[in-house]
Amino acid sequence: RPEWALRLPFALFGVGGVVVLLFLLARLHSRRAAWIAALVCATSPYYFLIARQAITDMPSCALLLASMALFALAADDRADAPLTRKLGLSGHHIFLVVFTLIVMPQLGYFTANLFGSWFRLSRKLAVPGPFAMLPFLLTFLGAVGWSRKKTSTQRQVLMYWFYLVNGLAVLAKGPVSPALAGLTILGYLALTARWRLLTKLEIPRGLLIGAAVCLPWHFAIYAKDGSGWFAEYVRQHLFSGAFVGVHGDRGSFDYFLGQLGIGMWPWAALLPAALAGLFAARRRLDGREHLRLLLGVWAVVGFTFFSIIQTKFHHYLLPIVPAFAALIAIWLDDLLAGEVPLARPALL
Repeated sequence: RPEWALRLPFALFGVGGVVVLLFLLARLHSRRAAWIAALVCATSPYYFLIARQAITDMPSCALLLASMALFALAADDRADAPLTRKLGLSGHHIFLVVFTLIVMPQLGYFTANLFGSWFRLSRKLAVPGPFAMLPFLLTFLGAVGWSRKKTSTQRQVLMYWFYLVNGLAVLAKGPVSPALAGLTILGYLALTARWRLLTKLEIPRGLLIGAAVCLPWHFAIYAKDGSGWFAEYVRQHLFSGAFVGVHGDRGSFDYFLGQLGIGMWPWAALLPAALAGLFAARRRLDGREHLRLLLGVWAVVGFTFFSIIQTKFHHYLLPIVPAFAALIAIWLDDLLAGEVPLARPALL
């Protein structure tokens, strides 16, 4: 029972990630590519082995996958459609309910447990611990009120979910997944020159949503543990882990090449052809190829990101495995449709 209790939530995150990947490709590419992507991802040792471990990497990976799926759906032209209502309720109402269920229990729990604690703004200035939660209550109320007045399209609700999911990703494993999502989106916008899309990504309201989800814990734990927590979490695990290297292995880009060959066996053999197909598709961008390009940027940015970081573990590459799986699936889908030039050399 204890082992089931520890492992099951992480396994469910793994299953959820595969389902999201299947849904994304079925919606924006093809059903065949969707099922192939689900098969490739679920049978990659990287994915199914880490999904069985009680570590934070699988929730972080699944939440990154969900956030990229939400952005891909929001970037689609069909997302400009107005909200539809059933029984007087829309998708925005569902979001507000989930948003409330995520934020308010946090604020209530932290407020109750911060009585007797002090939130120190400086050596001489401190406020009672429960007061540290008041700004986030106001942030939550502001985000709810602002979104209720200004929300009318499906894209807006999709982006609200995007920021909520990234807030949860910060709670799961720090800022790694939101950083990858942001860099991927910037790279995609640069390659497609769709900079006008930035004005439709609900950035001001989204930042309020993300802050209301992920920041209360950080302020509460700082009120409890003070500079000791800050030194370990921020200085050691975030900055020193990224720029100096404090544990794990070391190495350059070749470190993850070896890990990827094992972690995505046997599908890794198709990655060169899948990446070549990505560059060929760059010349004929349409709706489906926009998705392939987004996946390609996600894969390349993620691989570069983890190669630059000084601290390395074999499982750090997990967040880009779904992107590789989707690229392979799209290439195989094209192959089955007879649309791959030089197919035999590519297979060899």
